[in-house]
Amino acid sequence: MKKVEEIRQKRSGRFIMQRLKKAKHIDKEKDIKEVQRNMSFIRSPAAGLVKKQQESMVEEIHESDEEMLIAEEN
Repeated sequence: MKKVEEIRQKRSGRFIMQRLKKAKHIDKEKDIKEVQRNMSFIRSPAAGLVKKQQESMVEEIHESDEEMLIAEEN
């Protein structure tokens, strides 16, 4: 009977560990989805403005470079 009880305890322990492992995985997926859904709370609106300003400056620089090249060719 001692051996049977040992086997039961091992199986029970393994079963509980598998359930905990699965729950941990599900919680992590749920957290990732929540962060993606609420990204506006995390990201600053001003950060988007700075990025847009940088992109517009880069475009202006490219345009001025193109104008300079055209002027040099003529």
